Amino acid sequence: MADRVLLLTGFGPFPGVDDNPTAALARALDGLQLPGLRVVSAILPVAHPASGQEVARLCALHQPAALLHLGVAQQADLVRIEQLACNELSFRVPDTAGAQPQAMPIDPSLPLDAELSVPWPVGGLWAALSLAGLPAALSDDAGRYVCNATFWQSLRGGQRALFVHVPQVGAVAPDGTPWTLERLVHVATVAVQWMAAAR
Repeated sequence: MADRVLLLTGFGPFPGVDDNPTAALARALDGLQLPGLRVVSAILPVAHPASGQEVARLCALHQPAALLHLGVAQQADLVRIEQLACNELSFRVPDTAGAQPQAMPIDPSLPLDAELSVPWPVGGLWAALSLAGLPAALSDDAGRYVCNATFWQSLRGGQRALFVHVPQVGAVAPDGTPWTLERLVHVATVAVQWMAAAR
């Protein structure tokens, strides 16, 4: 029987972030093999709705058992495990297609404040990261930018998706330890291993 696929996505650059660390994380984990599970990675455009459309195309191609979306939180000092996606588009900066919607729904058939919950017991991921010495927190606000929109579209499409925001390389964690690319790769690896075990 073929290995199940875990689709892992990062994002490319966008205004204010010339070097998005999640692109490097996607490249670093592409092809990772775990028992019965293979990671397939992709780098998404920071544009709506193009990012969600690319995820839908990749899901049709690979039929993944799960999705792990990685995004960068510019001001964060720890890892944020997102528990909710919101139906609102309110972009602080334009996306790479030049769009900057404000107070617009992703799905016009639902209220602007509609939310979708992550289908994972993410307290377990928080515990796994903490045990590995990687400061993390559960978050109820994935923002209103392309990260949140991509997460919403994956959940709305019925995918078993998880979204994790990571700090910028060079940010300093609450424990005083700087976030290096190697440390962020460790975050992504722990998340993949936890998802594989959590099924």
